[in-house]
Amino acid sequence: MEKFTVTAEGKNRLDILNRISTLYLQKRIDVESFEFSKTAPEWGEYRITCWAAHKELVERIVSQINNIVEIKKAYIN
Repeated sequence: MEKFTVTAEGKNRLDILNRISTLYLQKRIDVESFEFSKTAPEWGEYRITCWAAHKELVERIVSQINNIVEIKKAYIN
């Protein structure tokens, strides 16, 4: 089964990670892992990366993640 990497960049807020993981839970998509890392700590920006399958569902989740105000951009690698 093919796996997809979804990356979201935005502000450092714990509720954002919770909101993104809730999207995966609601769609019942198995996530292999989540990674939360700093991109520009001086501006409080972080990157959230997760690995999952099911391309159609992942594409829908990316569009929903992009609707979160604190997220600058989300995309599939």
